[in-house]
Amino acid sequence: MQTVNSLPYCLTFVLGVVGVTLEDTLVEVFRRYTIPIQYHHSPLLIEHFSFDEETQRLQKDLIGRILTRVADAVLLVRFDVRGQASKNNLIFLDGSDDSLARFIHGWNRQRYDRGGYYCVVVYGSDGGVGGRELTRKILDAMWKLRMLYVVVLTADDRGMNPEMTTFWPYGRTHCGGVSPIVVNFNSKELIADRLANFFGCPLRVGTFENQPFIRLNWDRYGKTQLFGFEGLLVNVLAKKLNFSIEVVTPPGNDQWGYPRKGGKSTGLMKLMVDETVDFGISSLGYTEDRSAILLPGIQHYTSYVVFAVPSGRPYSSFEKLFLPFDEYSWLAVFVTLVVATAIILIINTQPISVKNFIYGHGIWGPLTNMINILFGGPLDKAPKGTFARTLVAMWLMFTLVIRTAYQGSLYKYLQVPKNFSAPLTMDALDKSGLHYYMIDLASEFFVDYPNVLARTHFLPHERPLSDWINKIGRGELVGVVLCLVDHVAYHNKQFPTDEFVWATKEYVVGFPMAAFYPMQTFLRETFDREIQLIDSSGLIQHWVGQSADYDFSHDRRGTAVTKALSFGNMLGAFQILGVLELGAVCMFLLELLAQKWHLLRRFVDWMEEDNPVRSAKIIIVKPSLIVLETVLPKATPNLGQSNCL
Repeated sequence: MQTVNSLPYCLTFVLGVVGVTLEDTLVEVFRRYTIPIQYHHSPLLIEHFSFDEETQRLQKDLIGRILTRVADAVLLVRFDVRGQASKNNLIFLDGSDDSLARFIHGWNRQRYDRGGYYCVVVYGSDGGVGGRELTRKILDAMWKLRMLYVVVLTADDRGMNPEMTTFWPYGRTHCGGVSPIVVNFNSKELIADRLANFFGCPLRVGTFENQPFIRLNWDRYGKTQLFGFEGLLVNVLAKKLNFSIEVVTPPGNDQWGYPRKGGKSTGLMKLMVDETVDFGISSLGYTEDRSAILLPGIQHYTSYVVFAVPSGRPYSSFEKLFLPFDEYSWLAVFVTLVVATAIILIINTQPISVKNFIYGHGIWGPLTNMINILFGGPLDKAPKGTFARTLVAMWLMFTLVIRTAYQGSLYKYLQVPKNFSAPLTMDALDKSGLHYYMIDLASEFFVDYPNVLARTHFLPHERPLSDWINKIGRGELVGVVLCLVDHVAYHNKQFPTDEFVWATKEYVVGFPMAAFYPMQTFLRETFDREIQLIDSSGLIQHWVGQSADYDFSHDRRGTAVTKALSFGNMLGAFQILGVLELGAVCMFLLELLAQKWHLLRRFVDWMEEDNPVRSAKIIIVKPSLIVLETVLPKATPNLGQSNCL
């Protein structure tokens, strides 16, 4: 699995020296390799798989003689497995098919490490050889168990001239199979890494479209290419280990699928369980169910499960008119207007002398003037008197400051798309009444939250999550979608700012990711080593940062723009204008109706009684004579006279 300085102790460098005995060869192997390397791995496990008692006696006698000859060195040997699975194994067979079948049938992951090293010695009372046909049969059986580092040691019927045979699963002439190689004392085939070079052989990768993790593309020859930061990770592995990539997608685009025992898995899980693919990758997180039927690799990235949240309801054109001030500023304006209106109404009930003192002479409609000034209209006649000037000075200062600040901010708010605050916490989502959307696999996160599941709609597996997030950005889906934060960040990076999607500040669960392998795999240890080197270099984080935008602190649509105001921007102002015009028409109709309804006329007269002084109207008595009639208030009807000028 590694080069000689990290090889397990068992006989990956078994000697094949012509003219020596089997015993001499094993002693030499123990001295040269087993003893020095055992300090880095577990002790050597020695086992016998022979039915014949005489053969077992001969094998044990051989081991006894070997251990006696290496007694001067420290050799750790065990004959049973307890605890960690054994990486270093010396297996004795008697040359029969039953003996081999007994070992294969007893092989399990708790007892043996698939990535370990196995030296199989054929030795027995019948001469114990069986020739190269038996050697090939042993290597084929080992390959079916996906064990790579195997050496078969045989000898002639006298136990002389031992022959060592191993195999490489990948080479220039074959891909993924047994091609026996006879090695000798000086052979480098035994100390080389079996998976350092795949010689361009294809490895099948199970995956599917899942941006930004995996993005599938096709070249002009129709070959599937991998992109996305996990796709780039596979590409780098392929380049370093010299293998070609054959992409396999789940049938029916079933995506992740269910990890189930008994051959009932679906989707990508089924592809790996059935060994249709060599490994799978596409934001695969660690779960108990997956680890029960598959082998997870080393963690290469950690994401977080969040909800993709739409921006709050857009402000209408009318609502945007209130944006320049917060609620406290509007409260101050409202209180000021109410107080001013109350003062005017109270003063209007006072005698004319009081009105003249406060308003001054010749002032028409103080209530109308207040509204006029509020909307920026001119004041055609200034008030007189110290108190009146003081009131006007205070009011103008208030209106100038407030109106200037309001108009300065309003121009920006009328043009910028603006929404109400999005619900970014779990409590806010619960109170918002929005529906939850998720794939059914994710429902296990909410088994203790029936209120969430009651409002949940399950998404079909045929479409990627990115499609549903895009719908949220376009306002086509009213609800929140459970996904990884990377899905939302990718959307915000690739799509226009007016389709910005929020991610909840609170995450549901952390989500460590890894590649997954079938149970019978030889790739995991080699891939883990290479992935760890790639991850430590910072490449994965660099790819992640390039593919997505993780800034959720502000809405991109809030950027001010510089352009002419459109009708849509001014629609709120036109709505207010329409309401005021409608009010004026209603007031005019009320005045017409008051001509026939005495009680209503008295109310209208009181509403319009803004003039505290006498008014004059010109009456033409004769074509050559102009008469000025002084009309006094009704309170002093006896003073009314007509004077000719």
